[in-house]
Amino acid sequence: MKALIALAVSLPLVAQAAPCPTQMDVAAVVASGFSCSEGDKTFADFTVTDAPMGANVLFEPTGAKTFLLSLSRDGNLFEPGKVQFDYTVTATGATITQGTVGVDVPTISPDVVTVSSMNGMVLEPKTLINGGTASIEFHPPVQSVMVTNSSVVLNGDVLTSISNTFTQTPVGVSEPSSLSLLALGLGAILIKRRKGVRT
Repeated sequence: MKALIALAVSLPLVAQAAPCPTQMDVAAVVASGFSCSEGDKTFADFTVTDAPMGANVLFEPTGAKTFLLSLSRDGNLFEPGKVQFDYTVTATGATITQGTVGVDVPTISPDVVTVSSMNGMVLEPKTLINGGTASIEFHPPVQSVMVTNSSVVLNGDVLTSISNTFTQTPVGVSEPSSLSLLALGLGAILIKRRKGVRT
């Protein structure tokens, strides 16, 4: 007689990140273990240095394929110095195809320089002076991005926000032309079978 041995397999528990708020104080975001999810995306591992009191992190879906994440001064200005805003974003149901950084400099002649990278690749243009945007495309698309934003704010300069936008493509979605061809093929098979039944 064979003895049956039951093996207990313990599966690791995956912690579900809490939903991302619309806005969160920077101190709460950089707290140990903080992460949040918005749709298929999870944001974690935040590091913010030299951000003044009153700074916030904003989470904002901006379209079916885009999402905006910003470090904002809540209408006020960042102090002179170096402001760094780092984190990771991981997508599960879609791949990230492009990342864009924008700097909000609401005056005529500031001199704010920002260098941003995603997965170690520097965005183009490499520096944003007096505001502007820069972007990078991922070939092939990726599911996880490590983001580093580094801004230098000099005396007399103004900077109110640093924003990142992620553009995504759903995973496993067939193109319309592929679906049309599939439908035509199935239709032809059905017609052929019906003709075969009649004869």
